[in-house]
Amino acid sequence: MLLAALAVCAGCHPDHAAHYARTGMGRSFAKATVATVPVTPKPIHHALSDTWFSLLRRGPVTVHRRWLIEEGRESNVEELAVHYVMGSGNHAKTFLHRNARGQLIELPLGWYAEKGGTFGMNPGFDSIAPPTRRKIDEDCMACHNAYPKGAVIPEGIDCARCHGDGSKHAAIAASRGARTEAIRSAIVNPARLPRARKDEVCYQCHLETTSGRLPGMIRRFDRPPYSYQPGEPLSNVFFYFDHAPGKGHGEKFEIVSAAYRMRQSACFFKSDSLTCVTCHDAHGKPRDTRRAPCLGCHPSAHHQAADCAECHMPKRRAEDAVHVVVTDHKIQRILPLGDLLAERAERHPVESEEYRGAVVPYLDSSSPLYTAVAQVLHGSNRCWRCLARIRPKPTRRSAMLGSRQDVPRARSRRSSRLCGDGLIRRANNAISDSRESRRAKRAWRKPRFSARSRST
Repeated sequence: MLLAALAVCAGCHPDHAAHYARTGMGRSFAKATVATVPVTPKPIHHALSDTWFSLLRRGPVTVHRRWLIEEGRESNVEELAVHYVMGSGNHAKTFLHRNARGQLIELPLGWYAEKGGTFGMNPGFDSIAPPTRRKIDEDCMACHNAYPKGAVIPEGIDCARCHGDGSKHAAIAASRGARTEAIRSAIVNPARLPRARKDEVCYQCHLETTSGRLPGMIRRFDRPPYSYQPGEPLSNVFFYFDHAPGKGHGEKFEIVSAAYRMRQSACFFKSDSLTCVTCHDAHGKPRDTRRAPCLGCHPSAHHQAADCAECHMPKRRAEDAVHVVVTDHKIQRILPLGDLLAERAERHPVESEEYRGAVVPYLDSSSPLYTAVAQVLHGSNRCWRCLARIRPKPTRRSAMLGSRQDVPRARSRRSSRLCGDGLIRRANNAISDSRESRRAKRAWRKPRFSARSRST
């Protein structure tokens, strides 16, 4: 489906628009129709929760149905209409329900392209007690859809995601006597950006150090969702964090790990020109990427196979989305041992199995404040001294205002879930229950015996 915003660009760029509309990004989000939502051929039994699921048609509406079987009869039946589909179907589709308040709710049953098309639980739902009301927030939508304008939900990632706001560009192009240079300078062309900025256009959605409880990324408190603009440094909006090296997490392979794994490749750092678009055409035009990019540095290929990536960038099953098989973007000489496509069960680590260690900055994330918050936000590094050690010094203005932190307040609550003093407050709450904190409190409250009391 040609996006409404894409239609404006198609007036001058019909070839790009036609190809892009068929890409996964162009089909990343859509209204639920007979064409976009498949139905289950028979009820799906989820053994872990002993729950039954199905997708069925009720006239023009597709319904997500969930129920239990107790004493041979259906009970606890819930039926919710499917209003939207998140995902192009290249790998998966997630079905969403929009409730009376306008909130989008992720439904438990999803569709996967594996094995020609199968149904299974969405990531995080394959447990004894699957969640029933997982909300799709702005941070989810920011990567799975175009930036919204007003109350209208877009359908698919549009041109602005990589080129920025094109309204000025379109206006100049439509004006009489416009110069070519003026038209080009009014919009971002990633091809003309420096290598780092060019890659960051892709990193805004395709870089995730981990989907686990670390945290992998914290958005700046003064930058709301949908505020990143192509061409600006990604660190203006996001701070990224990773597990400490040597803790057994260096080879994790997750569903959104393409950029993270590529940045572990010697080829990436030794090359001055290897970027995401070396192999990927964002407009979806066919490109020979099987051997040509590699032969530039390796002219005497040691093997005559038609596809270098088949051996050096194999497909693997993701650890966090266990029904999805994607390409491992780490270019390796020696592949990991074992069956990389073997089916696996979804992990739900208990508290004792969660990562407990230092949270280290990743990419250009060098903020002492946000690094301190990252240490304790999810309890990864429960050190009661973390904030005290890295807390920024108050300025004269903050001292006059009585604020303990040199952190400007966000303009509104919607600007971020972590804003200004709220960053410190949430971090302090996270460490308040830590073992170090409890020991310190017990020691402080322990009665101090005087000489007189000891003699008695």
